[in-house]
Amino acid sequence: MAGIFLFMAIFYLLIIWLDKLFPFEEAKPVEQIVAVSSDEDDEEYE
Repeated sequence: MAGIFLFMAIFYLLIIWLDKLFPFEEAKPVEQIVAVSSDEDDEEYE
């Protein structure tokens, strides 16, 4: 019975460590990505 608690504690600490190692970043909306890429592409293809 204590094994599941030990497993869950290790799993929890692993998630906390990964969260500090790779922090969450907000993704840009698709409209902004398309607008930025289309502005840059116009100069290259003209």
